This record gives sequence, C-alpha cells and structure tokens, in this order.
Amino acid sequence: MFLVPLLAYAALIAPSSQSDEPVVRPVQPLALDERGYPAELVREIATIVRRARDPKAEERPRLAAALGKLGSRAFDPLLDLLEVRKVPVVVAGQRVQTLSVYQEDIVLEGLRALGTSNALRHMDRRLAEHGDKRRRLAALALFGRLGERDRLAKLFELAEPEADQPVDRDLEDELRESLAELLRREPFAVPKLNLTWRSVSKELLPTAIFALGDVRDGRGLALAVDAAALHPELLPLTAAQVAVIGRSPDADSNRRAILHLRDALDSAEGHVACGVVRALAVLEDDGSVQRWIELLTDESESLRSAAHWSLVHLSKLEYSPTPELWQYWWDGEQAWFDTQYEPLLADLESPDAGKVTAALRALATRHVRRHDIAREITRVLSDERPALRKLACDVLRELGSIDALPELALARLDEDPEVARAAWNALGSLSGRAFELESPEWEALVAAREP
Repeated sequence: MFLVPLLAYAALIAPSSQSDEPVVRPVQPLALDERGYPAELVREIATIVRRARDPKAEERPRLAAALGKLGSRAFDPLLDLLEVRKVPVVVAGQRVQTLSVYQEDIVLEGLRALGTSNALRHMDRRLAEHGDKRRRLAALALFGRLGERDRLAKLFELAEPEADQPVDRDLEDELRESLAELLRREPFAVPKLNLTWRSVSKELLPTAIFALGDVRDGRGLALAVDAAALHPELLPLTAAQVAVIGRSPDADSNRRAILHLRDALDSAEGHVACGVVRALAVLEDDGSVQRWIELLTDESESLRSAAHWSLVHLSKLEYSPTPELWQYWWDGEQAWFDTQYEPLLADLESPDAGKVTAALRALATRHVRRHDIAREITRVLSDERPALRKLACDVLRELGSIDALPELALARLDEDPEVARAAWNALGSLSGRAFELESPEWEALVAAREP
C-alpha cells in the first residue's frame, strides 16, 4: 500500500531523465556581515539603520548625519546594503531585517552626507564591475536621489530590457520612482528630458510619462504629447497624464497639445475619448466648449459625464448637465468678448489710473480665456506707476494662470518693495513653491525649454 507514494516521492527527488544538465540555483548574495568588513563598522551601520525602522522616530533626521560621521570607509558597506537590502542583527535574538523604504531613505541620505560626488563615483565603479539586477536597482535609487540631470540617460539605460525581452517590472517601478525624484529635485531636469526623450526606448516611454504625472510639472506636457504624436498607441496614457501634468508655462507647448488632442478626439472612442475630453478641459481649451455642449446629449453616459465635468472645470459654474443652460452661458461669454474685451485691453494702456484699475478688476472676474487675459495683463507690470504694477500682480494671482510666471519672476525684483512682494506672493500662489524672494530658483522654475 505504500508503494505508489514511495515511487512518487522518488520521482520528485530523482534527477530528470530528460536532461543531464545540473540544476542551477540562484546564488544568494552575501549579507553585509559576510563581506569582510570590520565587525565594528557593520555593527554601527546596522544599529543606526535599525533605529530608522520607525518612520515616526523623532531621531530619524539625525540618523543620516550619524552615518555620515562614519567616514569614507562606510561607502561600500552602505552601497552593499542598498543591494542586498538585509540589515544584520546587532544583538542576539534579533532577526535580520529587510530594508524598508524609510531605512533606504536614511541610507541614501547618509551617502549624501558622506559626499554626493564620491557616492556617485563609487556606484559608477561598481557598475563597471558588473550590473546585475540588484545592483541596477540600487543604482537607480542612488542616481534618483543624488544624481543631476546628466544622469537621466543612465537611469533609462539601467532599466533597459534585453533584446527581445519584456521590461522588468521591478526595474520599471524603480525607474519611475527615481526619475520622479530627480525631476522634482533638479530644476532643469524636465527641460533636459524634453530635449532627449527620443533616445529613450519605446518600451520605457510610458514610465517617463507616468513620472511626469507624478511630479505634476507642466513643463513635461511637451514630452507627453509629442510622444503620443509619434506613438499613437500612447494616446490613452498621455490623455490621462495630461490631466495631472497640467498646462505648460510655455504657450507653444499648450497650443500644440490642444491641437493634437482635438484631432485625436475625432477618432477616439470609449474611455480614451473621455480622457481626451478631460485633458482638453485641464488645458482650458475654450475652443472645445461648443463640442462639450454637444456631447451632453451623446449616447454614452461616460462621455456625457466627461463633457459636463469639463464645462464645470472651465467655467467654475455648477450648472446641471442641461445643454440649453450651458449654451445660454456660452453665448453670453462670446458676446462679452465680442463687445467688451478689446475696449478693456485698450484701457490697460490709458494714462488715467482709474481706467486701468477698472479694466484690471473687470478682467479679473473672467474664467474663460483667463490665460490670454493674464498675458495681456502682464503688460501692466511695466507701467511706471507702482500702484498699478502691484494691482496687476494681485489680479494675476486671482486669475491663477501659470502663463504669467515668467513675467512675475522678473517683477519680484521690482524696485518698489510692495510690487516685489506682490509679485512674490503671486508666484508662490500660482506655482505652489516657497522659494525666497530673490532666489534664482524662480528663474529655473519658469524656464520651459532651457536644458
């Protein structure tokens, strides 16, 4: 009765008769305490990193500095720790810890404390020796946290799939996180990526677009839309990410994106069409308003909902999805622009301060074409009267258009302190940044095309 089970067990443990090749099992990398480093150094590193396990620990901000005090001898052990991701035991009874994201942060900041250029140089040397998956993951994390924009190409190279192989999901995820980290930190990284993205493999372009959505930097709009124009299959992803990337501070990029998305809407269907409609609304394309009103009667419920959302988003009105109601509003908006817009723009040039003030206040109430209006109002920032320059800054802040960021960045250096502060307040409100008034980072923020 035991014969069959025994035979089955023997078959499991016996070598396969179909191949004489030995079974190759993956070699586990040596733990940090098995690599010949001084035991005291390993113990110090492990003690510090273990204390970073709890993200709420009050001492965490000091832990990176403690790693930095270990000196250059800690470079290789810390880089090894990023690879093996196992924190050794310090006292008997402990278990080996798997490196958490909080502990990884401390290790990376510790490497920064030891010296950014030296940390990068050590990793370059290690990659030259070999670049297995563990090492590439560690390099991606390090370059994303400490690298400059000249590391962009290397990030994509590290995640590049082998010929005829699919993208490795772990490397892809790490690339997205590291790329987003670098794009957030380095002011000119997004413009650099805009210039170099065509060298990125098609398989990794979606990761680049996702990362731009993660950082919500409007300067990345150019890449997202141009990539979809070259690779139409990326349109669904691009439309969805445009909704979070938002408008670019470069007016040409906005116009190019709007034209491409309008054309795409003609042939898009289902959820793709809904994504394109919402993307056009985020770009505040008033040229699509009539189309959205017509879509309120579309047979697709999701497309009707997207059209209604777009009208509400652009107008800031909470009307019900009734086509007649929206048509009445839109006809009134067009009539206002036909009869009052140009005279108000002319009043901005008036020597009468009262006329200029009235025109600014009237224009500040508009939602449709607010970016066009903002660009017109920036002319007042050159007016010789400080009170009008200050009011123009306040109105630009109220309009909320990032198209005015370049002019406001200059106006924050106005000779009149009240004008300068009003421009600075507007910059902070529109960009969500809190740089000091005279910080050169304002110029870097609004540089849309400079590499």
